[in-house]
Amino acid sequence: MPLLDVRRLAPGFTEYRITPDGSKYRFVACSALLALSLAGLAWRFQRWAQIASWVAALMSAYRWAFTTRHESVTVIKGLALQLQCTVCCGLSSTNCYAIDQVQDALIWEHVSTTEVRYYLAFKIAGQEDLIIAYRSMLPHLHLIQPVYKQLLRELQGLHGHSSAA
Repeated sequence: MPLLDVRRLAPGFTEYRITPDGSKYRFVACSALLALSLAGLAWRFQRWAQIASWVAALMSAYRWAFTTRHESVTVIKGLALQLQCTVCCGLSSTNCYAIDQVQDALIWEHVSTTEVRYYLAFKIAGQEDLIIAYRSMLPHLHLIQPVYKQLLRELQGLHGHSSAA
């Protein structure tokens, strides 16, 4: 289960970071070690076994490199909203939106036959699509509610109204 870490970076800067609990990393690391050990054993066997085991090892390393390390929403009071996603190999994507362009924040519920997912979404002025926060982590409702409530307070102070909860 992902974990929420609320960080006060500076006065007016609050980061809401969601990280995996570690089991995802252990699984990927174990699969990479298994693939490498198979590659080591395969040197005694036919060429196709060697190739298959090295391909499995490379696929595990690739999967580890692009596993999400953390996702965050940073609220810069009165100025901006920043969304960031960082993967294990160090690559990150950052999108920043002026707070006056954020028209609304909402929690979107997706119900299927096997599960219920909650998404924190933002309506940005001039964009047709909703902007989804924590797209890779897909945290539970209790983790995104504090972020949602803080954003509603920020938007209420800016626009003079609030969204329906």
